[in-house]
Amino acid sequence: MKVALVYPSSYSFSRAYSWEVRFVNHGIGLILANAKKEGVDIDLVDMRRCADWPDYVQKIKGYDVIGFSAMSVDHKMAIQAIRYARIKNPDAKIIVGGIGPSIQPDKWKEIPEVDYIYIGQGEVTFPEMIKKIEKGEEVKNVTLGVNPDVNELPYIDRSLWDEEFPWGLQGFTGKPPFKTFMSSRACVFRCTFCQPTADLMYGKGKERRRSVEHFMEEIRQNPFESWMIHDDGFTQNLEWVAELCDAYSKEFEPKPLIIQSRASFLIQEDYVKMMRDKLGLEWCIIGFESGSDKVLKDLNKAQTRKICEMAAANLHKCGVKIFANIMYGTPTETNEDALLTLDMLKNIQPQHYSPTTYMPYPGSFLYEKCKKEGLILTEEGNRYAGAPKIKGIDYNFVNKVLQEGYQYVKN
Repeated sequence: MKVALVYPSSYSFSRAYSWEVRFVNHGIGLILANAKKEGVDIDLVDMRRCADWPDYVQKIKGYDVIGFSAMSVDHKMAIQAIRYARIKNPDAKIIVGGIGPSIQPDKWKEIPEVDYIYIGQGEVTFPEMIKKIEKGEEVKNVTLGVNPDVNELPYIDRSLWDEEFPWGLQGFTGKPPFKTFMSSRACVFRCTFCQPTADLMYGKGKERRRSVEHFMEEIRQNPFESWMIHDDGFTQNLEWVAELCDAYSKEFEPKPLIIQSRASFLIQEDYVKMMRDKLGLEWCIIGFESGSDKVLKDLNKAQTRKICEMAAANLHKCGVKIFANIMYGTPTETNEDALLTLDMLKNIQPQHYSPTTYMPYPGSFLYEKCKKEGLILTEEGNRYAGAPKIKGIDYNFVNKVLQEGYQYVKN
């Protein structure tokens, strides 16, 4: 039985050199790796590497089972890709999973070409479904995914993907080869614009993190000159971070590193220095979101403006660069709140400024609130500045303030 797993990215058919076009999707990579471990004959069809629709159609022909892993922002691309797959493979079974189908299974049930949906993680569940199909056994139309033991999963096969940044991560850090890694699943926080999606995918409020040795072995197998640890909550377990720092520094020299972290974990200078000196921490991506304590409280962000500014000062002191994620246009934000964010940026002075306007993503607490109050203007999934997304926001003002934030980027 021949199986394909498709990544229907919004950036399909792109030849740009941007991050979105080049990164390895670790979730899909792990599903592929575990399926192969279980004896499944499976191929990856990464639509970002397809030249156009005819190229995709050629690549998707001749499969018995075709899986699609889709995010909400990829919904339109995924639907079109599924329809072409059905035309070219009329007898194939089509399975969909990923964040989009997991948070809105009823929406995906309405698509006639879809045979099966799985909710949550697919590393264990996807190959199990394939084996049942192969044996002619009954498969539920909607299956709840099994959370795997992260230390039992095989390492991803990076040869299936293009090299992430063969020319180096220009404008950010280091030289090639650049590699990305993931060490954990789940987020222990309850931000209203994100949760309970992470809970649904990975388990409620409980982190599942690989052992340091399991993580280190993947590093040994994949030499690099610059790297990124892709976890949203890499620093939420500082004891584990300290253990990794010790293990890594015993075998390797520090190499330019990018991490993502909440501001609250970066106010401890000793940990920042430790990551800098032992791992090579050079850039930190932080979701500051807003400079208004009222907005931060409404978002249940579990941080204050003071914490944000303390974290930024600490990073500057330690020579670590700041990649500032800012979110304007949330439901309770006023023009005065937006100006407070601008004022915070003036104090933070990030080396990179990544502003967005709030997009109500399905499955989140804040989406449900916006839906109940009739605020949603679009569900296209575009988080970038531009067209209005919810009612009650002065987007002309917000977009003006958003643009003014660029003046505070530190050279």
